[in-house]
Amino acid sequence: MTIVNNFGIIYTMIKFNWKTLNNYFDWKPQEVLKYFYYLSAIPMPSHIGKITAKDRKKIIELIANKDRYSYLVDSHSLLYNHSNVKQMYDYIHLASLRSLFDYNIRKTDWVNTWQVPRSLDLNNPLFTVDNGKIYLKYDSSITGAKNGN
Repeated sequence: MTIVNNFGIIYTMIKFNWKTLNNYFDWKPQEVLKYFYYLSAIPMPSHIGKITAKDRKKIIELIANKDRYSYLVDSHSLLYNHSNVKQMYDYIHLASLRSLFDYNIRKTDWVNTWQVPRSLDLNNPLFTVDNGKIYLKYDSSITGAKNGN
């Protein structure tokens, strides 16, 4: 799915399944981030590592898997502007709690605070919490919801 913001910038939505993605990469945050770097066609930073042939095979298998009901709209801004692996991983985890169905039908691009597991730290500069809703800094600014700044 392609999204165009008010300034005519085009974003390609990355669809994924949080559990399947993590199972493929053994629940290792740096390995999971490789998937998003690869699909966003962004050069891999040294702190993430290199994509191996085995990684490419996993990514291709994941792309073929139709069980992808979560989404990330602006992976480029996240991957280019941040290097903290934990914060980025938590950002993607929070994105996984949103429903692609709700986005397509209602344009809902936030997460209700009651949906978030206690293990996820909401004290993250990439989130904004407001009136029981959590907005993602980059996705929410594109889709028209509250900007996460």
